[in-house]
Amino acid sequence: MSQLMIFGLMAFCCVSCVKLTPSHEIEGKRFIASFEREMYQDCDLKPYIHGGQFFSSVNGFEFWFTSNRKLSLDEARRFYFLVVDRLIARINSDKDLIPHLGHYPFQQQDVDVSIAFLEGERHDLGVEPPYIANVGGDANMLYYSIRGEGDNLFKKIHSESVKRARGILEHQNNLLNTQPASP
Repeated sequence: MSQLMIFGLMAFCCVSCVKLTPSHEIEGKRFIASFEREMYQDCDLKPYIHGGQFFSSVNGFEFWFTSNRKLSLDEARRFYFLVVDRLIARINSDKDLIPHLGHYPFQQQDVDVSIAFLEGERHDLGVEPPYIANVGGDANMLYYSIRGEGDNLFKKIHSESVKRARGILEHQNNLLNTQPASP
């Protein structure tokens, strides 16, 4: 009898200690893995750091990628928004993820994306200036950095509001669309 009680007590303790992962966290992690695969296959971006705000629902995502591209500031801006806009479109169209979002639709302020442009496979050496070594930002600002010296991996050279950066892109796209076709 006492062995049966001990066994029952052990079984109760084991079952009560099992912590089930909430479904919103499972969906958030599934989405992260899927988006990282897509960025690697389509844009040759390697995931470096990822995460999300998964407290009681999915309220945000964070992705830091690395790349071996050598881009000017204008090219880095365009590439950054290609990734961010694709991320937001994927979040807002993922039928399995949408029920777990804390709010809908997601917007740029709900995601954090940073892209480091590195020399070879090294994670401690940005590409040589004049190329951009890092582009990233927050809900309101974008920051562009070149390779730093000494212990400073990056040196900030330019910042602009997200609104201004999108305006610059729109202006550049309009210029491209209004130029006459080459003979």
